[in-house]
Amino acid sequence: TRFNERFDELWHAFAAGIGCAVDRTSAYLNWRVARHPASPYTTLAVEEGGRLIAYVIYRTAMKHDGHLGYVMEAMAMPGRQATLADLLRWVRRDLAQRGVDAIMAQCFRHSPNFGAYRRAGFWPIPDRIVPIESHFGSLALTPAGEVSSKLENWYVSYLDSDSA
Repeated sequence: TRFNERFDELWHAFAAGIGCAVDRTSAYLNWRVARHPASPYTTLAVEEGGRLIAYVIYRTAMKHDGHLGYVMEAMAMPGRQATLADLLRWVRRDLAQRGVDAIMAQCFRHSPNFGAYRRAGFWPIPDRIVPIESHFGSLALTPAGEVSSKLENWYVSYLDSDSA
């Protein structure tokens, strides 16, 4: 029901090569997920020896005239993408049993978790049938912050959006 320092460790390892993203430490996850007033999220995690290896946060919603599943977040320690793919397969089975019409996820092709999504059977939606368009922006406050102007430096998931 609460996220702890093991999620901080995983986030820092996962985000090592990411230039622009919301900081997904336990403080953020507790604010965004554990204390969310209206949305029941499910979190699955794999740990080994007390160390968090991978996790997925997901939910269902009635939207766009259908019963949708949303993968809100999915990440793993570097080198543990196979474990993340296993978790995503489990999510697919669980959401299918709940009767969802489709499962949505946001993941750029350059994201560290893209391969896990593909191994778990997720496919990119062709641009012509994407149901909504999201816009994100940032303001570089230092010269080092200018990394945010290039899409390949960004990491985004449905956890960044209130629409899911």
